[in-house]
Amino acid sequence: MVAGRRKRSREPSSPSSSSSSSLFEVVEPFEEVPEARRALERLPYEVDVTQPMGLGTALAVTKVKRVLVGDEGATYKYLGLRLFAAPWPKELSKLDAALKNRAKALGAAECEFTASLVNKMENCSHEQAVSWHADSCLEHNSTIAVYQVVDGAGWRLGIRECRNAEGPQKRGGTPGEARHVPLVQGASAYFMLDDFNHHHQHAVLAGSGVRYSSTHRVARTRGHSASWVLGYAKSVQLSPSNWRAVSRAVDVLEFEWLCQWYVQGLRRNLEASWCPVIAKLEAAWLEFENVEKTRYDALLDAGGGTAASSKRAKKKRRLVASLGGGGVYDAAIEDFEAKRAKRDKWRTRERDKAYCARPPDLRPVSPPPFLARSPLPDLEAAIAHLRAAKEAYLATTTTTTFS
Repeated sequence: MVAGRRKRSREPSSPSSSSSSSLFEVVEPFEEVPEARRALERLPYEVDVTQPMGLGTALAVTKVKRVLVGDEGATYKYLGLRLFAAPWPKELSKLDAALKNRAKALGAAECEFTASLVNKMENCSHEQAVSWHADSCLEHNSTIAVYQVVDGAGWRLGIRECRNAEGPQKRGGTPGEARHVPLVQGASAYFMLDDFNHHHQHAVLAGSGVRYSSTHRVARTRGHSASWVLGYAKSVQLSPSNWRAVSRAVDVLEFEWLCQWYVQGLRRNLEASWCPVIAKLEAAWLEFENVEKTRYDALLDAGGGTAASSKRAKKKRRLVASLGGGGVYDAAIEDFEAKRAKRDKWRTRERDKAYCARPPDLRPVSPPPFLARSPLPDLEAAIAHLRAAKEAYLATTTTTTFS
């Protein structure tokens, strides 16, 4: 086969645009970085335990083994699981640069790849090694480059049109007819350029032997990188009067980051790159929990936690009145109920039997150790105390004039 042979498919990028095109490009063979093949074989692959339908639903163990590598602080969230990137191995960093250069030569507008989800597929008992999907959690209109090594026969890549399967107008269209691209043995690459991923789904149909694929992508930064979440935590004012933002920050740090970290076990290979970040997130979370505790104490005091006629109680009632009166109690109760429900669902997730087959150091740490540092009481008791305090506050404000 002629080195670097290219196969190109052009399809309209949107129903209303016939002048632009989405491109799917195959380059075979792709042997610009021969050492990349051995590097893929040495990576520490593991199956993932995902929760595709959302927190509180059934877990699913992937058929494919994976590992995420990438830039410092990069993550990739899919099917309810956040993967934390290990540093680029030098061979894959070199491969990333080669794929970037080739994507630019093909006319890609956005191909500054920040991470690669690397897959190992073998002994597939199902026809589909990877089911139909469009890649998520990426910067809009960014290119995806896939380097693959196939050691076996019969592997195919399925592609079908599905308008707005991903992207800024994501709503999921009706899939079109599938076509299948045979995957040759050895090393090759293919590129899903620009908005191709927005309007198409792809699948991998299993063959014999083993297939490795390094899928280079521009991972979304906002909401999904260490730099973003640390900056977000610093931007939130630590004040009870800012309780809406503080409550939201607690939710993001605890459930989108810290629980996601501990549910995947100890992962010694990520300690050096991620433990300092996790420590900072835990410290920020504790600061926000302390603000939540200050709000909680103020609401109890305003409702009669201290003598109703004391200066402190009057001061707290004035504070609560300035923040919205009885509605502040309702908001706090709602926040605590939501937090309790999510914590219960996370503890259930962490204890699921789906993790039993994983190595001990990759099983969830349950409960996560940072929770023991929370200054808040048991949430069920706290909710009951807030309800009682609300009634007392409302009763007091009908007979008392703040002075």
